Amino acid sequence: MAKGGVRFGAAVLALCAVAIGSALVMAQAASSRAAYEADQGAAFDERYADRMERCRQPAAKAAKRARRAARQLKRAERQARKAEKRYRQSKTNGAARKLTQAKRKLKQARKQSRKARKRVKRARENRRRCIAQLKRTLVTVEAGAAHSCGIRASGQAVCWGRNADGQLGDGTSEDRLTPVPVQDLTDAVAITVGTYHSCAIRESGQAVCWGSNRYGRLGDGTTEPRSAPVPVEGLDDAVAISAGEWHTCAIRESGHAVCWGQNLYGQLGDGTNEEERHTPHPVKDLEAVAAISSGTIHTCAIGGESGRLWCWGANGNRQLGDGTNEQRNQPTEVIAGVRDVAAGAVRTCAIRTSGEALCWGNNEAGRLGTGHEDRHIPTPTPVVGLADAAMITVRGSHACAIRTSGQAVCWGSNASGQLGDGTQEDRTGPTPVHGLDDAALVSAGSSHTCAISARTLRTLCWGSNASGRLGDGSGEDHLTPTPIRH
Repeated sequence: MAKGGVRFGAAVLALCAVAIGSALVMAQAASSRAAYEADQGAAFDERYADRMERCRQPAAKAAKRARRAARQLKRAERQARKAEKRYRQSKTNGAARKLTQAKRKLKQARKQSRKARKRVKRARENRRRCIAQLKRTLVTVEAGAAHSCGIRASGQAVCWGRNADGQLGDGTSEDRLTPVPVQDLTDAVAITVGTYHSCAIRESGQAVCWGSNRYGRLGDGTTEPRSAPVPVEGLDDAVAISAGEWHTCAIRESGHAVCWGQNLYGQLGDGTNEEERHTPHPVKDLEAVAAISSGTIHTCAIGGESGRLWCWGANGNRQLGDGTNEQRNQPTEVIAGVRDVAAGAVRTCAIRTSGEALCWGNNEAGRLGTGHEDRHIPTPTPVVGLADAAMITVRGSHACAIRTSGQAVCWGSNASGQLGDGTQEDRTGPTPVHGLDDAALVSAGSSHTCAISARTLRTLCWGSNASGRLGDGSGEDHLTPTPIRH
């Protein structure tokens, strides 16, 4: 599930007067994925700056033309005064003709000046609208079970879709077909979406959560539901956050991981399987954590210089990847040389430092994309034909990845069109998402998927649109990427 959205672009944020430093917010292993995201961030900055300049250019050109018209008007006024003076002095027919001509030119200059001022007014209003629209551009997006969230370039967090548990954070429980602002969260730098709740990190490092608080998954020390963000108790130095179905995990600036919420399956990794924790508890014996991903009832993290992958929690579907089906109450090493991991409901996927994608766990209908027919795959196994993955995401019964070329691919269940290939046919191997060969980010939900196009800066979603989770305002399913409506 979601690992917490990385927010693109320091230059974007500088343009919007939101300073978050010069580094990516979410801690990551030193890897080609980090390099890929840095490249995408730089490209995003460049395109955003170009769009900002295009917003401003018409008004600047109109103002320049207005200044030229004003100068021409002053010149026409001077010439008219001179012509009138000469006429009063001489009263000749030639002086009269020149005065008439000067008055005609003055009338035309006044008309042109009025038109130029009106054009400036219109251009400035268009510039205001253009910049306001641009600042609503999402720099990250996360798809959840039945809702989605993102962060605008201005720092405002927004959500859309199902809201029965207050997971949109707008202070209500009403479903939303288009993005709505999360209350009082205008300085978000990372966001993550679970099944019934959402969390974010503020610019200060303070973690906040909202939505269902069953099992204490919001981390505020209570089990009271919240329809607006509340601080996670004692977590004011977060650099990454990941919401699962019934629990949440985060990484502190120190590199230590903490988790809270349900713990019946040991998914909090504190060495116990006590029922629940209402505030963050340290993951046992795990330091220098670079990335973390919360699944439904298991968790995985990458730590150490060699990119060691650790997993813990439920293992009935072999989703921990340690070759057994035994539950683990604390981190168990799975494999080294990993630079990205995504924990789903009953399966897990990762990317080696070489770019090779791996998946394991429940392989019903070949949904792991490994080419095997076994119902369960207990250890990391290569995804067929995907040796150049830059990032990976998994939730529900499908997974998606981005190739280093920018091509988005998906595989697994496609009953709702969540693979984005224009069909509803299940795929047992990576299949290109229709028209999305420039993906900067992709996030798999339970039966929908969202992504950001690096070329257009648009946020696109596809698959099931129940409760408005695609954000386009229609409520209708889409089999191919469709822009959300800002």
